[in-house]
Amino acid sequence: MNYIDFLSHHTTRKSALLNILNSFSLPVGEDENTEYSGLISILNENPLVKICNAGKSIRYNYVSEACELCHKGDRSHTFITSLECSRYCYYCANLNQEESVFLPLKEQYDAREDRQMLQSVGITGGEPFLFKKEVTGFVGYVKEDNPDCYIRIYTCGDYLDSTLLQELQMLGLDEIRISVKPDDAVSTALDKISLCAEYIPHVVVEMPVFPDEEEYMQNLLISLQDTGAAGINLLEFLFPLNNEQVFAEKGYRLKHTPYHVIYNYDYPGGLPIAGSELLALRLIEFAAGEKLNIGVHYCALENKFTSQIYFQNSRIKLRNWEIMDPNDFFIKTLRVKIDGTDIISELGLKENDYFKGSDYVDIHPMFREKTGAIEMTLVYSVAENIENKTVIREVHYGALKGVSHELQ
Repeated sequence: MNYIDFLSHHTTRKSALLNILNSFSLPVGEDENTEYSGLISILNENPLVKICNAGKSIRYNYVSEACELCHKGDRSHTFITSLECSRYCYYCANLNQEESVFLPLKEQYDAREDRQMLQSVGITGGEPFLFKKEVTGFVGYVKEDNPDCYIRIYTCGDYLDSTLLQELQMLGLDEIRISVKPDDAVSTALDKISLCAEYIPHVVVEMPVFPDEEEYMQNLLISLQDTGAAGINLLEFLFPLNNEQVFAEKGYRLKHTPYHVIYNYDYPGGLPIAGSELLALRLIEFAAGEKLNIGVHYCALENKFTSQIYFQNSRIKLRNWEIMDPNDFFIKTLRVKIDGTDIISELGLKENDYFKGSDYVDIHPMFREKTGAIEMTLVYSVAENIENKTVIREVHYGALKGVSHELQ
């Protein structure tokens, strides 16, 4: 494939994705990139805000230790009790998963050779506390086997009471994540959060950002300050490829650009809803402006992909013209179109320092500032195992504006 065909191929892939989005009855929203860039610029200037993972994880104040480890995922794992739940939320990500039967938690844990190396363990469902005895036994089991492991449980909160929380406290549970929904009675939810904070060291609210609930979300952030909660995880709101009519009736639209890099990701959450990410950024700006005493963390859909990309790309030996970007873990190389200039001699490259294609040369991105080539692009690649062979697949190309030795 020559240089122009490479660019055309990936442009075609973007068009194909847009066609898929248009196949749903939900309309596709307007391109949000300009507004997103403006909000990111504002947040980037705020010393109270930290932008991580190429803008996919944005934090104000506290962020869970488990979220820090989730970035790479190599010392972290979440175990599932069952997809069974006491709630029937129309946007639940489990709706697009096949019926599954999971092994008991202890058996899942014992099957991992790296279990004593885990620094973070999550327990989720469905609703884990439908299996209260199994969950409490598992918390104690992990703490006995790996005392320093940070354990968190995700719950809707329906089964929480002081007796259960006291038991979890004695077993050493580090964190409980409780969901709050706009349909819930706010006072009841806040009381439940306050009760959790009496027993569990870290209480975090985790919920999607509904793009039409800005006032509700702002009031919730303010109210959380008096509950003892450590913070809130704002998740990008997703359409789980189910209940399409409900989403349409509520006026929701699909995000115009759901992925920066089009790839076959493992996370089954669905497609992002337009406006959710923009509101999440405004909420962080609001929290920083009000100097709230809780942590506010935005976790984009793409933030959930990076551990997969890290797992695939961190296990191979890179060639001399490649680098694994520490921001998003894609393998990147600089592809320069040959324009009559002998770029290999110009840069003094040795035979193993480049790859020469039909009408282009792949070189290390650090040479971006040293080449005078007019046409070049940053190529994103992913390592895949196909029939026990490692294959490097090119999945994206990116503009070079602002890119030097610090990749993005």
